[in-house]
Amino acid sequence: MIKSIIILCIFAFITSSCKDFGNKQKYKILDTINIGKLKDNEIIVCRVCRQDEVFDSEIIAIVIADDKDVFDRIVKAWRADTKTGRFTKIENLNKITCENEWYGV
Repeated sequence: MIKSIIILCIFAFITSSCKDFGNKQKYKILDTINIGKLKDNEIIVCRVCRQDEVFDSEIIAIVIADDKDVFDRIVKAWRADTKTGRFTKIENLNKITCENEWYGV
């Protein structure tokens, strides 16, 4: 039985191309964040969040998992900034919401 899981997000860049199919994939780690242990009612959501009502696929958020179509109780959030290759913490969580991809399933 697993009692706790520590979650680490890795921002990586794949350096080999599809033409190099026979070669081993090469990665360059750009940044990491140690998310730590989630509470029982928390989940990580990515690619389906909005900030100020604007969709932003770079947002990674820890949310309270409600049985609603949109998560609006955000615990922490970061932006995986593809321009800088770094995770940046989002300080103002009030205007972040995330889709619940499993709602109604």
